[in-house]
Amino acid sequence: MASVEVMIHDLPLLWRQGNQCDALHQVIQNILLVAIAACTILFFAHAEGIFLGKMHRMDYDDTAIADSDVPRVSQRIFQHLLKTYASEANKLNSVWQEFAAKDLSFKPHPRSSSVEEIIEHELLSERRFFGEFLGLPEPPAADVLPKERTPANYSARMLELSRARLAFLATQNEEWWLEVVPFFDVQRERIWIFWRRVLHTAHHRGQLGVYLRLIDKKVPSVYGPTADVRWEGADPTRSVAAASRK
Repeated sequence: MASVEVMIHDLPLLWRQGNQCDALHQVIQNILLVAIAACTILFFAHAEGIFLGKMHRMDYDDTAIADSDVPRVSQRIFQHLLKTYASEANKLNSVWQEFAAKDLSFKPHPRSSSVEEIIEHELLSERRFFGEFLGLPEPPAADVLPKERTPANYSARMLELSRARLAFLATQNEEWWLEVVPFFDVQRERIWIFWRRVLHTAHHRGQLGVYLRLIDKKVPSVYGPTADVRWEGADPTRSVAAASRK
């Protein structure tokens, strides 16, 4: 600290000392100014908790399928499909894990589905989409649900099935993705059915997020901060000013 004080105290003298080494003095002055500015920026950035790229970083408590675990596709243009599916599985896992076994019977209205009914529908419906419509090698429907019905076991089974689907999807080419196949009573491209599945899953995950709030449980982050989960640098769009940024 003493050396810094001496440097700051003597810095103006460098400007006033003109001699045959003026060019050298100018270089030293510039170096000192850059160094002081850099130290100042790093100090305040560290103090604000946004040091070296962490300003807009969102860290999930539990990432079951890491980016490094997502298999590489045979055609790069379809890589985002697998990354999205893995990300959605992680988000679904984070929501399901917030429920306790005693919460599975909860329903907000007599005509609503219970937590357990929604989770089981998700597992069985995914099996149907990927097996019947997309043509993946899915297990028999009778073997989809876990024997012990707990949130942790539901999540583990969902992740197990998701990993197997990722491995199969990674080997498919453009012809497979764009092939038109039966979907209920209509015909659709496989890639269309895949995205319809992702949206269907997101719908039920959001439904269970409301249930968590109603039973006073933490609502985990999925696409951004919640009332329970926030982080430094989060920038939710809750105002016209935020929506106006370019």
